[in-house]
Amino acid sequence: MSTFSKTYLHLMQNNPTKKEALEHLAELYQEYQGNSKALFTLPIFLDKLSLTPSPSSFLIIMFLEDKGLIKKIVRVESPALGGIADYASISDVPKVVFDFRTGLDIVVTSENINVLYSLTESIEVFE
Repeated sequence: MSTFSKTYLHLMQNNPTKKEALEHLAELYQEYQGNSKALFTLPIFLDKLSLTPSPSSFLIIMFLEDKGLIKKIVRVESPALGGIADYASISDVPKVVFDFRTGLDIVVTSENINVLYSLTESIEVFE
């Protein structure tokens, strides 16, 4: 049995309220072959996990992050299209970022920040 399978079985057995989301995440891992470069916006990610926007859904997302199954990426987007910098959390984002697409510094605002989620390459092992 793979590390991936052991991890999921352990989490599903010990977290029955999150079992359905974990099953959908396992399907997502299979669909994307664990590709950590596949990125999802929060609405799309919730949909892929069959979750609706709610406090309990956000607790599940936080749980998946804490267990190392998914990764949150805070991306600063260029007005000239495309991401120009990625950060682990909103508190890491500077007020000004160099936009390599335009050669200019841009002031970071809520309009040019996008929160994305990805699958992780490595999975924490639970025995």
